[in-house]
Amino acid sequence: MPVLIPFIASEMLAEQIDMIKQGNHKQLKTMVDLGSQFYVQANVPDTTFIFVQVGFGFHVQFTLDEAKNYIGKKVQRLQSTFDCFFLDFFFFVHQIAIMVSSLASRPLDLVFYVFFLTHIPITVLFDLQALYPAAWVPQPLLSIVAWYAEATGDPFMHPLNNQYWFKSLASMEAMLQLPFFFVACNGLAKDAPWIRLPMVVYGAHVVTTLMPIMLELIANAAYNLTSTQRTMLLAIYSPYLIIPALILYDGYSRVTAALALVPVSKKKD
Repeated sequence: MPVLIPFIASEMLAEQIDMIKQGNHKQLKTMVDLGSQFYVQANVPDTTFIFVQVGFGFHVQFTLDEAKNYIGKKVQRLQSTFDCFFLDFFFFVHQIAIMVSSLASRPLDLVFYVFFLTHIPITVLFDLQALYPAAWVPQPLLSIVAWYAEATGDPFMHPLNNQYWFKSLASMEAMLQLPFFFVACNGLAKDAPWIRLPMVVYGAHVVTTLMPIMLELIANAAYNLTSTQRTMLLAIYSPYLIIPALILYDGYSRVTAALALVPVSKKKD
């Protein structure tokens, strides 16, 4: 914690000043750290003044009383910052607890929330590799995708995939779906009514894009997939079709129910 280290250092310096004043030490022998925990003995011929670091590498010469007064004010300021940090931290934890409790009471929304939340790193780190220049992608991520493509025979995640229709779908994922993941997480956490209609649009969009991908995996013999590889790929891709279909159905049901509650104004004669 950034605040804690200077707080402890200030307290220790105040104690050392008290020790010098109470012991009436005119001279001191001490050990000085030259770096890498290498210490040498040093003599302090006069303890009347002390240099205190005030920030940005600057040191100011103080008398012991002046230094003690400065340290007291610094400790008060650090204590205030420390208290504010803990208040913010506990408020954040409290908000998380409220969100988790709210989502736990809505199991389907909890599934949707986890789906959107986990989709963010998957999209950024793996799905969009089809669009990134190779120099932008760290080697470990390239290796993971290469291993996955080799093990499953996934034709869309292969490093040499040049199917532009798939790249167009990946572009839509980057421009539309990825920003929506953050919006959806926020809306679901708050159980906001306004999120349901965008979720209908999202569900319809993803179901529409996943269907040709699933059909390609099932029916296109040009990929030379073994039955094991095809089963693995269908198992991997199916949740990304089934859950958006649930999102579409659930959102449509909620929006339809909400519209049914809106009174229809009678036409004037």
